[in-house]
Amino acid sequence: MIRSTVYTGSLLAFSLLFSPNAARALCTFPFTDLVYGLWQSDDGGKYHMRQIGGDVWWVGISADDGKTFMNVFHGQIHGDQLTGGWLDVPHDMEKRTNAGQVTIKINDPHRPTVLTKLPSPTGPAASKWTRIFSCDDTR
Repeated sequence: MIRSTVYTGSLLAFSLLFSPNAARALCTFPFTDLVYGLWQSDDGGKYHMRQIGGDVWWVGISADDGKTFMNVFHGQIHGDQLTGGWLDVPHDMEKRTNAGQVTIKINDPHRPTVLTKLPSPTGPAASKWTRIFSCDDTR
């Protein structure tokens, strides 16, 4: 009886595992030790970050598709800090552009999920960024 139960259970597990229609969540952490990816900030915007080596670039876009704000950034990572310059991208030439330097703390340089702005008089409006994970569980 036990042998047939184990056999049946194993057969069911293998059939589900190798079924072409098996539902599996594909939530992964694709970029360990990188800030590369999409981040949601507490100013409502989304920040698309690109990292090559220790250099990081971002474009920040407000939730209204950039009507409220859009900014760019370039900086370098040193340990658990990202330091660099940011600049607003104006929608028209009449608007004054804000710019400045900012230092951001990386919560875990080996698996970054939260970025926090250190106090700065010239930093962007955002003070906290949270990584957005893509999770394709439709397969």
